[in-house]
Amino acid sequence: MVEKAIRTVLINNSVVNGIVSTRVYSEMAPQSAALPYITTQCISTIPVSSLGGFSGLMKARWQIDCYASTKDGAVVLANAVRLAFVDYVGVTSGVDVRSVYLLNQFDASVEPIDGGQIMIRRKALDFSVSYYEEQPVVS
Repeated sequence: MVEKAIRTVLINNSVVNGIVSTRVYSEMAPQSAALPYITTQCISTIPVSSLGGFSGLMKARWQIDCYASTKDGAVVLANAVRLAFVDYVGVTSGVDVRSVYLLNQFDASVEPIDGGQIMIRRKALDFSVSYYEEQPVVS
């Protein structure tokens, strides 16, 4: 569910939407995806426990990759993504998000693999996302 919340925050942000529209993909973009676009991926999730056991609070590390045809385009998109999450708190797509903050960002362009001349520019951002999740029920 948190993945849907992250995607919703991104596509509902007017600046991000103005750049990528709804081209926000889970893990991998389709080969035919038009630039620019975003991919999202959960790197890890840690349940936060209290003295009483599972608190319901989850802390996840999310990588959001911003792809564009130019370095400047990737930077502009990455800045828009970063600003979409500044001080973000709220319930989105049924997920109670308590905090989102940037951990790291780096360049990671993709070299052409087909002998072509066009390099896809990528800016990767790592975020820490804290949110409440109901305790899973095993039946």
